Amino acid sequence: MNTYWSEFKELKNVDNLLFIPKIPYIQSSYSRYDLYSLEYCFKDGLVNKESLLNHRLYKFSYLKTPLQDGIIDKVNQLINLSILRSPIDEEFKLKILICILNLDKNILELIQKFDYPFKVPKVLIYDNDETIFSEEDSIILAFLNLIGFDIAIFTPTGYNNIEARIYEEYYDIHKLEDIKFNLEMPNLNSIRKNKGKSNSFWSNLFK
Repeated sequence: MNTYWSEFKELKNVDNLLFIPKIPYIQSSYSRYDLYSLEYCFKDGLVNKESLLNHRLYKFSYLKTPLQDGIIDKVNQLINLSILRSPIDEEFKLKILICILNLDKNILELIQKFDYPFKVPKVLIYDNDETIFSEEDSIILAFLNLIGFDIAIFTPTGYNNIEARIYEEYYDIHKLEDIKFNLEMPNLNSIRKNKGKSNSFWSNLFK
């Protein structure tokens, strides 16, 4: 267990990291009125940039123009690709768009810091119970994956979480020998680094 938490701590201490200690992470906070108002931002099944930029829900105007263009392009890429298990019907396209428009400020800041290959933002998630990702969680994770974020999910129970929302070809699973139920995260400051573990399996993945 010390090895497990030592390597977890190593990942948690990297720069440009979003740490999610429990799922679901995204809490839906939009109205159906707002959701369906975005219908006018679509043309031929994809987000129309000009219409979106003029929509009252669009809040990214302060970002650099190339970054705004990149975000919109990734939204359309997410709509086009078969990443998510949910049927990509017209309503789900609206949900994808409104989830991205409601991105947390800390996620937007990580996106702005992206300097490939030197400063790749990372997401570390800890899920120690039977909870699975919400649809909104899966949308955000798939979007960040397309942006280029490194994402690691620790699931000591061995239960499904991302498997229920995203097709398996978009992630790798690494199974450990033992499983643990209700494994609470310890005080990581008390965890000592294992000798000879400076290049752990997990830290190599995140490099």
